Order: sequence, then structure tokens, then C-alpha cells
Amino acid sequence: MSSAHPIDWTINRADPRSPGVEAWQRMTALQRAQVDAMLPSKLGIEYGFLPQGDAHSESLFETRWALRRHYGQSGRRIYIAADMAVYYPGERVFSPDVFAVLDIDRHERRSWHVNHEGKGLDLCIEWTWFGSAKKDAVKNLEKYARLGIQEYFVCDVRRGALRGYRLGLEAGTYGPVFPQEGRLWSAVLQLDLAIDRSRLRFYDGDEPVPFASELTDKLRAAERKAAQRAHVEAERARVEAERARAEEKRAKAAEERARVEAERSFQAERRLAEVLLELEELKRR
Repeated sequence: MSSAHPIDWTINRADPRSPGVEAWQRMTALQRAQVDAMLPSKLGIEYGFLPQGDAHSESLFETRWALRRHYGQSGRRIYIAADMAVYYPGERVFSPDVFAVLDIDRHERRSWHVNHEGKGLDLCIEWTWFGSAKKDAVKNLEKYARLGIQEYFVCDVRRGALRGYRLGLEAGTYGPVFPQEGRLWSAVLQLDLAIDRSRLRFYDGDEPVPFASELTDKLRAAERKAAQRAHVEAERARVEAERARAEEKRAKAAEERARVEAERSFQAERRLAEVLLELEELKRR
């Protein structure tokens, strides 16, 4: 850290936090960049974040991929991240399973630093796994509402349960999002959410937002179908070629028979002419 730009702030490695708003406003642009670089981007056991296993990770990253692809196609400016460190001013660092921020450019980030970005989260989604039910259903409910996060969804795929919360008229307080035909509407995402065969599914109207595995399966099925069509076409072409060769062979055989018959007829006529000449010669004698 450059001594020419001292920072009136230090980081507690056991409890890393972003500076408060007033401390941030006193900093220069260079000091802010230094602070942003100092904040840990990977949160492990030392910060109280326990690994949840493959099922948890796959749920996070297939959701992030599906939503990023969906908004990339629609052109809507919304940033989607998964398992990323989030720093609010003066708050203990936390890492939602998936979060969304509206009207933000999509580029690579190492963490979400509210002071640096100038904007907090608009939506969080948490998957409830072993040991996380109280944190997701109680602690996060209070914390995310206090931080002004517009929507919060809790997904328990093991029990097939999905709950949604949205900020109400009273600041810092969530109200429930009520299901409509088995789905929960997200005003932030402009999508419906529902549990579908042990996974969290998003719907754009009646159309499900596809996951990467589904698009891969569809692509492979299309490739198999195209390969089958190509095989059928090749087999049909082979049969047609065989038929054409057989027809050509039959035509040549018929042509040869016609030539032989013509030659035989010619020879017979020639022989007859010779016999007639011989008869005429005998008559004259």
C-alpha cells in the first residue's frame, strides 16, 4: 500500500468488512481501489462458509448459467452471480447462493462491493440444505430485508418447498409472495419460479428457461436425429445406386440380346439369299 495515500481504515481478516459510507466518501479514488483489492473474494471455513457438496454447487451454477443466457438473449441489463462475496458498508461479508442486480453491466467481477458498485442487490435466492434452514429462513430473512434487497426466495428442493418474500410498504420488512397456479412471480427477474422435478425452474410465461444440460441433451438429440436422417438418406442413395446399376446391367443385357438376335437374323437372311441364288443357278443349268 502506498504511504503517499494512507487509508484511515484496516481490514480484519477474521471478519472482513467494507468501510462505512462516511469512511468511503473520505477516500480518494486510488484509496478506494486499494480497499476493493484488499477485500477477500473467496470465502471459506475461516469465514463461517461451509462447503455444501455437488448438488448445492450444481444448483447454483446451472441457475446462474440459465439466467445469464436468458438475459443475454433478451438484452436486458441485469447482473447474475452465484456464490460470490458481497460487501455492504460496515456489514459482515456474506455470500448468497444466487443474486441479481438490475440495470448493471455484465462483466467479470471478483466480488460485489456495494461501495464500489454504487448499488446493492435486488434479489437473492438461497437453497436450503442440511444445517442451513435456520440461516435461510430466519437470519437471512431479517438481514436481507434490513439491507433493502427487494426480493428473497428460499428453495428446499428436498422437500419440494419454495418460499418467496418481497419488500412491502414498511421499510426493512418482507411480505410473502403468494403462489399463482403453483408458481411464484419475481418482479425483479420478470420470471415465474417453481419446483420442477427436484430443481428450481424459471418460466418466461409458459416457456421454461432451459438449463445447459437440457440444451446439451437437445443438441445431442438433434445431432443423433440428423445422423439418423443422413444414414437413411445414404442408405436410400445406396439402394437407388444399386437399382440404377441393376437397371443399367439389364439394359446392357437386353441390348446385347437384341444385337445377337439382329446378327442371327442377318445371318439367316444372308443364308436364305445364298440358297435362293443357288436355286436360280440350278434352274439355269
